[in-house]
Amino acid sequence: SSQTAAGSSPQQSKRSYDFKFDDTLSERHHLSASFDRTTWHGLGLNGGMNYIYGPFSSYWVQNLPSITYQFIDTYSIKPSLLNTFAVEFVEQNNTQIPYVNTTDNGSLGFNANSNVFPVLGFGGSNGIAVNGDSTAIDAYYGYYGYHFQDTLYWNKGKHSIKLGGTVVARGMNATFGGNVETYNFASDTGGPTDPSVTPYVGSGFAAEMLGDVQSANEAITQRNYPRQKSMAIFVQDNYRATPKLTLNLGLRWDFNLRGHEQSGRWQNFDLTQQNPLWGSYPGAWVFAANSGQSFETSEDYLEFGPRMGGAYAISPKLVARASYGLFFVPLNTFNS
Repeated sequence: SSQTAAGSSPQQSKRSYDFKFDDTLSERHHLSASFDRTTWHGLGLNGGMNYIYGPFSSYWVQNLPSITYQFIDTYSIKPSLLNTFAVEFVEQNNTQIPYVNTTDNGSLGFNANSNVFPVLGFGGSNGIAVNGDSTAIDAYYGYYGYHFQDTLYWNKGKHSIKLGGTVVARGMNATFGGNVETYNFASDTGGPTDPSVTPYVGSGFAAEMLGDVQSANEAITQRNYPRQKSMAIFVQDNYRATPKLTLNLGLRWDFNLRGHEQSGRWQNFDLTQQNPLWGSYPGAWVFAANSGQSFETSEDYLEFGPRMGGAYAISPKLVARASYGLFFVPLNTFNS
């Protein structure tokens, strides 16, 4: 399927492809496999002079391809006992690059290691603003996750019991910054010193033509490869206490391991540490020594979430239901 939608970007399009395969090996054994792929393409404008081609182009492209592989094995051990094992892999790539940039930055005296033509800002004068050029976008984010799950279903008299567990490993590989250079030009560069006159004279664009830069900076390419795992086990019993009353009783235990950065590229501001350059004031940046060190210093082993519910048939046409559950949801800030 495909679709095109208009939004804040000049163009957005999305296509998805889904394939599923089922194989019944026997009356007791069933296999299922699926593959899903979605591609999302967007053309955006990041301010600027509204040029779509050339070095002054302010348009950028975002591509979001994602894939999902899933395998499910269902086996009936006996008529009252069924086991389901599932494996899933999910990956999404997010690429953000300039729409067109055929300029050789190095031949113009700019950063040859950047894929983006330098960003030029001109400010304004006498109430007249001049748009800047180019786009500062050059990034890649690759997200992935492995999911393993096994669930056992057991019917015993008035009890319908479900128990199992799950393990999730997720991570991200990201590079952003792109060594993009930014040059800012001001209308008051070399102009009058009288502050009452400064806002009304000069031109940032003219200062750019003279090569008179007020300030400049460079976004050094950064790399970030976080990793994190989590697991859970659960049991639930749907108990038919009476012909009119059914109880749902369950318990789930969640555990999230500490997050890590693949190469130890991680820093944290610690209020208990002291920077010798700041005298006696506490608080300093600390850096991970290796990939095994984590700044998530606490792990909660007591994340037990009860599940309780019930349904009662007041009359053949009226049923009352009630439920309660306690859920522990990872914030996922480390991998965002």
